Amino acid sequence: MRNCMKKILVAAFLLTAEMCLLFAGNRIAFQQFYPVSDVFGVNIDVMSEEVDIALWNRNEFRVTVVTDYNEYPDIRLSGGILSCEDDSGGSRHRCLIEIKVPETFYAKAAYGGWSISTTSGTINASKLWGESIEAETMSGRLTLTKCETQVASLQSHSGRIILSQCVVSEIIDLETTSGSITFDGIASGVSAESSSGSINISVDRPFTQNCELETTSGSITVSMPENQGFKLVFDTSSGSIYNAFTGYSGGRSGIDSYGAGYIIISTESSSGSIRILRK
Repeated sequence: MRNCMKKILVAAFLLTAEMCLLFAGNRIAFQQFYPVSDVFGVNIDVMSEEVDIALWNRNEFRVTVVTDYNEYPDIRLSGGILSCEDDSGGSRHRCLIEIKVPETFYAKAAYGGWSISTTSGTINASKLWGESIEAETMSGRLTLTKCETQVASLQSHSGRIILSQCVVSEIIDLETTSGSITFDGIASGVSAESSSGSINISVDRPFTQNCELETTSGSITVSMPENQGFKLVFDTSSGSIYNAFTGYSGGRSGIDSYGAGYIIISTESSSGSIRILRK
């Protein structure tokens, strides 16, 4: 019985130690609330911090910094802009910046809209709403989910760009150096460029503006529903071409027209295939 109790106590001690280690890396160093009536735009410009933005059902912003250190970006509200800025020159320890956003908040372009930038951290944002969304990361992944905006501009130098169930009513510009680009949702037109990653575009409604898709060593795939027509302009050095709307297959460069053909989908891939699929 005593040996059994000793084993239980040892197990309990080890479990407690593990829990302490777990929560030691999740200390809240800063937390502040801001009334939604005072905020018109959000500007995040940090170095190695990770950024996580999501909605909640309260009528105020909550900004939380999770880190083991007492150093974190300068966070303030001034002139209607909620800003998080890191001017440490990259010397600061990594941390997580979590922003809870009221469901009614609409970011206005006159106040910078949504502007999110981090050097080596990831960006995860869901259900953002506003006139413009600009997001940039150097070496981290950039993910937007269920966001709605008029204009979107996203850049990642060595990470993936993922937009899932998003709506962009006017202009969308996506660019990455060595990562892939994935978009699904609604877009009037898409401009996407990747040096060494694939481009996958899937839209629920026909395009109303021209598209420009270019990658050096990846494939290009566009999936879209029935539409009035488009012109596919394609150019590839060693890849194949397929257009499900016309049945065209083959050729290294040229133009393939479907229907009225007033929308231009321009595609270029040095060593990848180009496919236009019907949803």
